[in-house]
Amino acid sequence: MIHLIPEKVDFRISTTGVEVLYTEAGGAIITLDTQKRSDYFATDRYTRTHITFDIVAELKCIKLNFYEFNYDNYSILRMEDTLSGIEYWQKYAHTYENGFYSVSNSEILNKMSLVYDPQKRLNLKHYLIICYDSYIELVASGYTLKEEY
Repeated sequence: MIHLIPEKVDFRISTTGVEVLYTEAGGAIITLDTQKRSDYFATDRYTRTHITFDIVAELKCIKLNFYEFNYDNYSILRMEDTLSGIEYWQKYAHTYENGFYSVSNSEILNKMSLVYDPQKRLNLKHYLIICYDSYIELVASGYTLKEEY
């Protein structure tokens, strides 16, 4: 079972529009169409969001719908199960269904952490960015966000 922890970002990933730029020296920039909480009820209002990972140990782009491919093999951590999606988002300033997660029980990190970070200085995490018919897996050391309006 894959245990996903939602990143505490105030957007959810749209179902379309993803670009991945990776350079050996510069890390990775993932550019996505996102919808902010303030635009939740305006279905045609989206923001271009750039997620920059400066240190990347591994990056994979998978052309499958993550939710369908793993339909019985993942869980998403929630602080409360009784709230609807938007109620949860309003209360916690992030949604559990945002499409941007860290994997708490990462097999990749368990197997490869000594290879990627033998000195344990990078604080690597396994991230999952879920789009509509594809998803991106990264082993990286933190990220920064930049939005275009």
